Amino acid sequence: MESGRHVCMPLLRIDARSMKTIMPKTMLPKTMLPKTILPAISQLRIMVRTHNEVGLAACALCGQPNDTAKTGTGLYDGGVHLGDICKQCLHGGRRGASARTRSHCAELRRLAEASAKTDQGEQCCGWLQRYAEFLENLAARVENMTEWIPRPG
Repeated sequence: MESGRHVCMPLLRIDARSMKTIMPKTMLPKTMLPKTILPAISQLRIMVRTHNEVGLAACALCGQPNDTAKTGTGLYDGGVHLGDICKQCLHGGRRGASARTRSHCAELRRLAEASAKTDQGEQCCGWLQRYAEFLENLAARVENMTEWIPRPG
């Protein structure tokens, strides 16, 4: 603060009932958004389901092959099934699964860079970049999940 200059600050008020300090709206940082503006993102959840199919699919998080023999452990965003999760991701917990997902993102970005150098790679490059970005966001959401099913034994 420079000498000789005074800065006027709005006074804080105190709520008499709760004894909490109330900050005037003029003091709120401009980066704070009202809660109503934040996007509505549903909580991710993991559900185990049984079925009569036997198949091999890629893990929704790390992309590794995943056996789905009569049971599947699916990752859901609200009512949308994002795919099944492999045993390695389940065993790793939230942090392990998000680390494996980020590793998969890095591999997809390397593939996108390599495909951009080919004649027909521009279309693949854009798709791979968008998918890697989706997985990067998904990894952050997985890491912040509040519920994780018990590790399969």
